[in-house]
This record gives sequence, C-alpha cells and structure tokens, in this order.
Amino acid sequence: MSGSGGLGHALGAFAVGLQSDDLPASVRNKLKLHIIDALGCAVAAHSLPFASAVIRLARVQGGKRQSSIWGTAWQLPAAQAALVNGSLVSAMALDDTHSEAVVHPACSIIPCVLALAEHRNSSGPEVLAALAVGYETMIRLGLAAPNRFHEHGLHATSLCGAVGAAAAAANMLRLSPHDATSALGIAASLAGGLLEPVDTGAPGASLQFGWAAHIGVTAGLGAMYGVAGAETALDGRHGLFRAHLGDRAASMSRVLKGLNRSWELESTAFTEYATGRYAHPFIEAALRLREGGQIRAADVDSVVCRVPEGALRLVAEPRQPKLRPPNIRAARFSLYYCVAATLLWGWTPSDIFSDQGIANRDVLQLAQKVVYEVMQVSPSQDRFCGEVILHLRNGQEKRYKVDAARGSTSNPMSQQDIVEKFHGNATAVLGAPKADRLVETISQLEIVRDIRQIAVLWQPDPTDSSSSLGGQPDIP
Repeated sequence: MSGSGGLGHALGAFAVGLQSDDLPASVRNKLKLHIIDALGCAVAAHSLPFASAVIRLARVQGGKRQSSIWGTAWQLPAAQAALVNGSLVSAMALDDTHSEAVVHPACSIIPCVLALAEHRNSSGPEVLAALAVGYETMIRLGLAAPNRFHEHGLHATSLCGAVGAAAAAANMLRLSPHDATSALGIAASLAGGLLEPVDTGAPGASLQFGWAAHIGVTAGLGAMYGVAGAETALDGRHGLFRAHLGDRAASMSRVLKGLNRSWELESTAFTEYATGRYAHPFIEAALRLREGGQIRAADVDSVVCRVPEGALRLVAEPRQPKLRPPNIRAARFSLYYCVAATLLWGWTPSDIFSDQGIANRDVLQLAQKVVYEVMQVSPSQDRFCGEVILHLRNGQEKRYKVDAARGSTSNPMSQQDIVEKFHGNATAVLGAPKADRLVETISQLEIVRDIRQIAVLWQPDPTDSSSSLGGQPDIP
C-alpha cells in the first residue's frame, strides 16, 4: 500500500466522473431492481419492534423535513432518513449480497443516494449514476481483502459501505475530484462495525449499516461545505486497511482493475430467504427433503449439514448459543434452528421467526440433532452451497445437495421473482395500486426528472386508517 493517497484520488476521480449515460443498459436495469428490492425490504421491516425504536431515535432529534422514511409519511434531515432506511433495509436479512466481497451494498448505498436525491430534487439518471458509483466503490473495497474484515471480527458492510456511500454522495452532489477524495477520507475515518451484534442476534445489529448510509450523506455534504478529509485515509500508514487488518497487505490493484470498464455490481445477488445468506442452501435442501412426507422430530436420529468453511462463523459457530436462539434476529443466523424449523414446518417465515417459533419444543429438540461437517469447496464453486443428510430412526437416509442457492449469481432470481418479492414485502403497507406504480416508475427511472415523483409512492395513504404508519404521532 503506497500511502500516497493514490487510491483515494483514483476513487474520487471515478466517483465524480461517472454519468448515467456511461452505464451499460444491463447495469442500469439491475440497479433499478436493487432499488425496488431495497424499498420492499425496508417497508417489510416496519413489522419489527426495532423499526419503531430506530424511527423514534431519529425523530426525537428533530431537524428539517428533507427526506422520507420509506413506508411512512414522516420526513427527517437527509442523514437521519438515510440512517433509518439503511437500518430497516437490513433488519430482516433480506437485502442483497456480493458474495466474494462479503458485503451487502443496498443497505448503505441506496438509502444514502435516495435521501440526498429527495433532498436535492435530483433526477432519475442522477440517481442511477450515484448508485453505480456507490455499489462499485463499496464492492471493490471488499474485494481488496475478501473475508478478511470478518476474520478480524469486523463487518465489511459497514466499513466499506460508509466509503461507498460517500463516493455515491460525491457523485450526487457533483463535487470536484479533490472534494470527492476528502469525502472518502471523512467516511473512512468515521466508518466502523462489528460482527458481535450479528453473532449475538442483537436487534440493533442493523443500525451500523444505516450508520454507514448516514456517514455517506455527512461526508458528502461535509466535503461540499469545506471539511477536508485525509487523502490517504484508505491506503495510508494508518488508513482503513492497515488500521483494521494490520500489516497484511490488501490488494489495491483489485480495487482499481477494470474500474469504469467492468462492473462488479452485476455480480450482486438478491436474497430469497430472510436468514443469514449461508443458511439458504440448507433451507432449500430441507424443503426438498420434506417433499417425501411429513417429518416429525421424534422420527429423526440426526441431521448432518455439510457446510463450506467460510460459512461456519456466521451460521454455525459458536454452536451452543445458536442451538437455542435468544431472539428472532439470532434465529435468522442459526443453521440449526433454520434447518430444524424448515424440516418440521416448511418455509413459513411468520411462524418460524416469531416468539412462539423460537420457543417451540419440537423445533428446539430437532435443532439439537443437527450437526455440521466441513465441506471442501473449490474456487470455481458457488460459495452458497451445501448438503443436508437426514438420518431417520427407521434406518433410512435421505440427502439433498444444493450447488448454488436460489438468488445467488449461479442461480439468480428473475426480474419477476424480485418484483413478486417486493409486492410480498410492501403491498400490505403501501397498497397494491401504489406498489404497482412504484415498480412501474422505477422501471422507467431514466425519464424521471424529479425523484419526488417516486417519493410520494413509498408513502402510505395518510387517510388510510388501517395503516399505523400513515400519520405523524407525537413522540413520547
């Protein structure tokens, strides 16, 4: 790592130089799907107690009404709206993933960009350009040291997401290359995030991803108003990589290779199941094994899950706490619980991820019988793979292997799948007409002149008495 500020300068120049017309059609179309998906994830999360807590946290601080909280009629300062929306996008573990970089871009990049766009009345093409900058910057920073932040107990999504969001903000705010480099430096110095909240199932784990979006807005505006960030904050002696990873060199060449010519964001995958991503192949396998007939916990001798080594720390270890998840968030990241519940009930998220579900005696009994074996995975294999082997007390053995979980880049969800997922997440709050119009409008984002045309569609009808999110009650 040079320590010359070379990486910051290169990414700053990239951030402000990109325009929507520079993007291939495939990139623009994929980004539209990510917007739709992120909005649905955030609106669905309003069903969680965490949502009201983080909204109250932001609203009690007051400030100008600049940008919307998706799924409500409330508006907050842009940075606060980004904090709330980013936290909600990731709250149900339904957001997108770049598997090699090990980051979830939507929760940090999209809330930052849409908050600034609504505040500044930006156009659809401006949104697409800023999103492309943010996604690409964040993913490439993750690719510089894939999985190594996690090895140090750090969450790459919040670390890389803050810098990616700042790059997106620099594009949105039309900063100079010098000021864009400052924005990246500010973000790198503010970024943080731990895996511990994810490991323990703390409901507030998602706050760090919303905070990355907040940092992006703050860093962009700060640089615009003259706050100077360190030019070497990424690749310097005490920069982002060395400070967090020590002297193990990160690959700066991987960050810049093909920049503005090839698009890593096209490898970002959508999420089918509301769990830790590495649990997905095992849920799919459990569903297949159920097709042979009803499974009872008492009939099972053992369940062996063959798991790639890279998945262990997120969904399988430490074993004892994950056998009996203390809360719903923790249950989403327990291989044992997810497999046991799916074998018994099928994929019924409202039952599985409920207070009654995580206390169910049969599920917990079966979870105790689930063990893992490490499965060797070649570099060419999709990392979201796995196998479930079911040993029954009558001596039967059933097994099912998933080479690539649905939604991964090797087995992608279709556009129709993603739109249906959005409707499943958002229609109950927004209503079917608004949800339809929102999808239609975002699909034509290139011709949207003012993002506020879209903002009115992610708010529920304030006259709808059936929605608890439509009004603006006082804060106790």
